[in-house]
Amino acid sequence: MIKNDITYERASQLLSYDPETGKLYWKTKHKGGKGFGNEAGCLNKKLGYVYVGVDKRRCLAHRIIWLLYHGYAPECQIDHIDRNRSNNKINNLRLALRNEKDNHQNKSISSNNTSGALGVYWHKGAKKWCAEIWVNDIKQYLGLFTDFNDAVAARRAAELKYFTFANP
Repeated sequence: MIKNDITYERASQLLSYDPETGKLYWKTKHKGGKGFGNEAGCLNKKLGYVYVGVDKRRCLAHRIIWLLYHGYAPECQIDHIDRNRSNNKINNLRLALRNEKDNHQNKSISSNNTSGALGVYWHKGAKKWCAEIWVNDIKQYLGLFTDFNDAVAARRAAELKYFTFANP
């Protein structure tokens, strides 16, 4: 279950949302003179998410945005369609109804990936490209390929077949 740190009433009292930019702005003045009309939140460079401090709590901006725009805070995770965690335009946000299973379908390539393609790696023993995909915590072997692009295409076809959150 996702913890919602702010109510709609409190969020709409403190913040306004611009769907064109995906940014939140303060409606009130805060301690230290910051506030009214200024952009709310700061980017966590390590995680890539924008956080907003509200009532001594750190809240994810995209959850506040969903709350303000739709009028409710979902129990599930919110996925950034383009994988850019700081792009909080409403058309870039969607509900991950099965939580992590949906949200992890739209993950970025790991920093230790050497092929440049998700689910594709060089199989040293076979001297070919291997494609695989994880579906419901079970690894699905997609085959060995002489051509890298064929392995990528096999992985992509599997994403479209198995994933509800595969980006077109």
